[in-house]
Amino acid sequence: MRALERKDCCQEAQYTQVRETNSETERKVKKLWEIWPARNRFMWDGRWICGPADDLGAQLIVLALFVFGGGVYITFLIKHFLEGGLIFMPIITIILFFLSIVAYLIVHVTDPGIVPRKNFLLDDQLIKRKGVNLSYLTDPNYELPVHIADTIDPEEGINTSPSKHGHRDYCSTCQIYRPPRTSHCSRCDNCIEVLDHHCPFVGNCIGKRNYKYFIAFVMLASALAFMLIVQLICVAAEDTPANETSKSDSSEDSGSNGNGQLILIIFGIACMIVGILLACFICFHFWLINKGKTTREYLKKKFVDEAWGKEQFDKWTEFTPSYVDYTQEIPKRSWYYQRIL
Repeated sequence: MRALERKDCCQEAQYTQVRETNSETERKVKKLWEIWPARNRFMWDGRWICGPADDLGAQLIVLALFVFGGGVYITFLIKHFLEGGLIFMPIITIILFFLSIVAYLIVHVTDPGIVPRKNFLLDDQLIKRKGVNLSYLTDPNYELPVHIADTIDPEEGINTSPSKHGHRDYCSTCQIYRPPRTSHCSRCDNCIEVLDHHCPFVGNCIGKRNYKYFIAFVMLASALAFMLIVQLICVAAEDTPANETSKSDSSEDSGSNGNGQLILIIFGIACMIVGILLACFICFHFWLINKGKTTREYLKKKFVDEAWGKEQFDKWTEFTPSYVDYTQEIPKRSWYYQRIL
């Protein structure tokens, strides 16, 4: 009897351990973002999505510029404008500073327009873009209008010669027929809808869903840089030799002023470089927007119908949902769920 009781106890312990192991496994693969096969990083339980960890170095450069610029401004510049009629300058600067950070974070954590792999598209429970026929992503016979082709001279017309998959590109990694203007990003390992480029400085791809936020960030950062340059010029004009004669001439004050001026000179050079680069960058993108092209299409010299091309990015009042819901639980009937287990 005792031997039977011990055997029953051992079997019960084994069953309990198996149940705990299974429940632990189910918990680990519960959400879609937890088993996402690409190189993205997720935050806030899958609500925020960004690029790979390889971008952290470039992002640290942007963080250093924000920290250095904010520190120098608060320590050396803002005191010159707290009184008098120029007090609006620090107010505008602080607003631009915080708006730039907010726009940067939005670009960083917004799904740029990831087209999921074929097997995720087959589970209706995971689909977030409701009311749209997504069969064109998996159906090789689905016909799409051709608005883009690999031709340098638009006068030659659109190249409509069919490839082995018709007029659409096939992604062997994602196993889908890409929508028009969709490309596979090698850094994120995803197909991105209307991919403009991958930007390591914001740590994400720039595509259909976050392009407008990217443009807003570049505009705000450019305006912030030039606002700082204007205030540096005002301070430099205030600290002319004629004005310096009326100030104290102690060695301690002159030493601290010398260090402060050196920091302001370095800060001014950095603002000039960043401001000019961002201004040129935003002008280039305004030109691309007017042409209805992406950076990738411009570099590859692809012809795009302007009217059609301008409609592909989200407008400021449009918010195209993601293809899939990354916070959704994986259905137990899913082949992927069974494969993970």
